Amino acid sequence: MGQNKAKSLTGIALVVMASFIFAASDVATKIIITQVPAFEIIWFRYLAYSVISLPLLMRPPAVSLLSSRNKPLQILRGLGAFGSGAFFVASLKFIPITDATAISFTAPLFVAVLSAVFLAEAISPSYWVATLCGFAGALLIVKPGSADFNIGSTLPLVGSLCWATALVLLRQMSGTEPVRLTAAYSALIGLTSASLIVPFVWIDPDPAVWPYLAGIGLATTTAHMMTVLAYGYAPSALLAPFSYTQLIGATCMGYAVFHDIPTLPTVLGILLITASGLYLALRNRQTH
Repeated sequence: MGQNKAKSLTGIALVVMASFIFAASDVATKIIITQVPAFEIIWFRYLAYSVISLPLLMRPPAVSLLSSRNKPLQILRGLGAFGSGAFFVASLKFIPITDATAISFTAPLFVAVLSAVFLAEAISPSYWVATLCGFAGALLIVKPGSADFNIGSTLPLVGSLCWATALVLLRQMSGTEPVRLTAAYSALIGLTSASLIVPFVWIDPDPAVWPYLAGIGLATTTAHMMTVLAYGYAPSALLAPFSYTQLIGATCMGYAVFHDIPTLPTVLGILLITASGLYLALRNRQTH
């Protein structure tokens, strides 16, 4: 019992640290997003991810990309993860980091909908109520039809849908693929996709920007690795609620660096999204 508790606490600590690292990386991204195109930042992120994750395939026992039993699903999942990152990074040019982060946490709500539609999973009425409340929270932040509406607010919502699609595809592959193989596919698909786009938008970074690009690549890769490692210590149903600490980090760092103060509708939206996501996570924990 004591060993299981220690492993759970280790997993929770890793998720919390990863969440704050992600938030710090997003702050650095927002600092330079007006100087460097979003796809250029994404390219550097995936370059760092590939340099670190692809060599792990050679760790004994070696794993080949061709050994995947679900190559089409791996490719689609990689594209979903790439779209998620690209849309989120692009949104930081237009909206506060707290808003973008909060909207991105609608992914579990999209997962519930996609699972019901494509995986024929039974969804209880309380699930649907929680999901609708979460989307209502997103609408409070996005403010469609109002004078304060910013088209950039829709970008993290689209990115959230992309990430939810990637999660559903991952669920379909559950237990059939090694974690490092899935990570390698994500890195390779993301780097390839970004490499096809970045020549058309490339801007030579100012010397002062290079440390940010290097830091963003290293930080996001480290956070991803910590997250994967965390799920080796504890089940996702236990760890999922702690990922919401990223919202705390994003809000605090957004205020400290950019002096962003969330509006009342944004605060209400964040609370609805968080409450809905936590409810779904806790229900999943009870049923698994």
